[in-house]
Amino acid sequence: MLSPSPEILETLDRWGIHSFGAFAKLPAVQVSERLGQEGVRLHKLARGVGSRPLVANPEAIRFVEIIELDYEIVTIEPLTFILSRLLDQICSRLRSRNRATHEVHLTLGSYVRVLHLPLPIRNPRLLTKLLILDLEAHPPGAPIKQVKVEAVPARPRIMQNGLFVPLSPEPEKLELTLARISAVVGKENVGSPEILDTHRPDAFRVKKFGVMGNERGLKPATTLGAGWSPMCSSSPNVVAGFSPRSIALRLFRPALEATVQMKEGVPTWIAFHGLHGPIETASGPWRTSGDWWRPDTWDREEWDIEVLDTLYRIYYDVHTDRWFAQGVYD
Repeated sequence: MLSPSPEILETLDRWGIHSFGAFAKLPAVQVSERLGQEGVRLHKLARGVGSRPLVANPEAIRFVEIIELDYEIVTIEPLTFILSRLLDQICSRLRSRNRATHEVHLTLGSYVRVLHLPLPIRNPRLLTKLLILDLEAHPPGAPIKQVKVEAVPARPRIMQNGLFVPLSPEPEKLELTLARISAVVGKENVGSPEILDTHRPDAFRVKKFGVMGNERGLKPATTLGAGWSPMCSSSPNVVAGFSPRSIALRLFRPALEATVQMKEGVPTWIAFHGLHGPIETASGPWRTSGDWWRPDTWDREEWDIEVLDTLYRIYYDVHTDRWFAQGVYD
């Protein structure tokens, strides 16, 4: 029950010690000489005189401010002064402990909003503006009697500026600008496009802007040598100093509905968006389909065509039995 080491347990067994009482009767000095400090500790436990200092479990510091209002608030404008006061107190406490926040929880009675920031901030004026813009886009819809603000602490952002690198806009101001744009066009329309891991044509989502990799201590994605030139290619099949010709497909969003005439299974004439004429060359079809288990499944046949010395990408939607012009090649 004392859980001694195998060596001590073997020694006690050779001595004929098999109980607490027998072990406790041994002289403490001789136990120390033969079993060391570990034996002394076990001897004290057997005698019931062992002690250890109490180590307090410190409670995590919470940066919370709560205010009970004497009257109900039904508009956002008077809430600005209350939030400014609460956030100023929270940011003062964060600065005193060399902390910032990347997540702010705002509770208005039973209504809760969470503000996620791409980098730690401790500017009360900026946080107030961000919360007000978020509330204007998502109003509580009920009178406010209590205001509670909690900031999740995080290590402040540390950035080393280069001597020969021009100053860039502060990320804090950029976040405020993005919040104002989101209030106009919608939060789902602000960010960076990210291609989804799917075969669905033109499948992407708008991802919120984040901190650059170098500020997080990550290595850059690519490192260009001193002799790098935009005319050089990393492909082993391309001769250095030679840039192969390539074309780009500019998509129509949304795709333009088209009228197509077929002959022996090949499109020969097309008309869409004011353009019409015979199809000089057609390549295809390239058939693609997927997500048959979802309501937005797709099944289409794509063609590359040449009309009036211009290359286009068109496709035939099998489910709707309609043709569309997807884009034009540059």
